[in-house]
Amino acid sequence: MPHLYQLFLTLDQDQADELFTSLQEKYQEDYEDDKDLSEADSRKKSQKRMTERVEDWIGDLTPEQMELVKQWSLSRPLMRQDWYQQQLINKSELQVLYLQRNDSKAFQQKFTSTLLHPEQFYPEALNRKLQKNRALTYAMFAQVIQGMTDKQLKHYHEKLREWRETFEALQENSK
Repeated sequence: MPHLYQLFLTLDQDQADELFTSLQEKYQEDYEDDKDLSEADSRKKSQKRMTERVEDWIGDLTPEQMELVKQWSLSRPLMRQDWYQQQLINKSELQVLYLQRNDSKAFQQKFTSTLLHPEQFYPEALNRKLQKNRALTYAMFAQVIQGMTDKQLKHYHEKLREWRETFEALQENSK
């Protein structure tokens, strides 16, 4: 965060404009990909993304685990529109920070708080949806983990080793 803060302070207007334009384009692109999906298609897409994420960590899912992910996708609150609107608000908050930037302790705290705790700007309805989604996701993960096969456990341990090696290499390179 200290490096990001220092970088943010040094942005000139052209760089800031490019940053905010890029954020706007990314949010718009993500939204355009999903805005016309029916609820069923949105849930299928969510199920597919979650399946890919879980399989990345533990390998191919069993039929029972696939069913857990499917049930998760069917029960989670849909919040694509809420999320898009919130990303625009977050971008606006960052733009306000850019206009107010100064090298003071108070500004540094506000900058850090804004980036590390964006949920402070979320409307209550979105926070409720996020909390429900988080609880459903944790419960689904717990059930998937409880049903892991030996092969999946081996895959998971290998994935952890890969990440450990990556972090060790990064740490070594930073010395």
